[in-house]
Amino acid sequence: MGNNSELFFKQSTPANQPTIDSTENAVRFASANSNYMTSNKMFDWANPFVFEFWHKFNSIGLVNQYVMSSWNFGTDNNNYFLIRYQYLLRYLDFRVKYGGVNDTVILENQILVNDTDWHHFLVCSNGVYLSEYTDGKIDRIASLPSGAVANNFPIQVGLLLGIGHYFDGFLDDLSIKQFCPEHLNAYDGSSAKYSVATNEEVFTPIPRKTY
Repeated sequence: MGNNSELFFKQSTPANQPTIDSTENAVRFASANSNYMTSNKMFDWANPFVFEFWHKFNSIGLVNQYVMSSWNFGTDNNNYFLIRYQYLLRYLDFRVKYGGVNDTVILENQILVNDTDWHHFLVCSNGVYLSEYTDGKIDRIASLPSGAVANNFPIQVGLLLGIGHYFDGFLDDLSIKQFCPEHLNAYDGSSAKYSVATNEEVFTPIPRKTY
């Protein structure tokens, strides 16, 4: 799942380690028992960050697939983040919440993912604004309220803890970084640099590694 994920992620237990699929040459997630978690429990939302990966769904009919989350459902419902596939609406959405009801940021894609092909997903924060891209096209822009803090849950890949909703599909070239490249800062402080209305193409994703 990318060069840096080996250092960033660890398996929960040996029995829970996802498998490498020989056909797709990618990590296969198939149940609530196949997931990775981060060893670092304190991800900093206040500073710039990038989440980037290639994904391919095995099934698009499965209820709310949680590709990535930092949330133990029912334990702390005021401080979490998630990347989820909305199966009825056919898109990925990114949510981060901290502190209370009014501190929720939701980026809901306009670009539908209505197939089982490979797609590239990226969400970037420059510390003030969030931007979300599907296959290199700008999808959503939102402001990030001040006061973002880390929670105490590890980032879980392939599962939402406490509810058992899981990701049924493949992930590849996963990258999580604590900075945001300048060309991905979609808001310059006074106006959007790219057209969300037309889903302007901003970059060409680096092709997925297949070795």
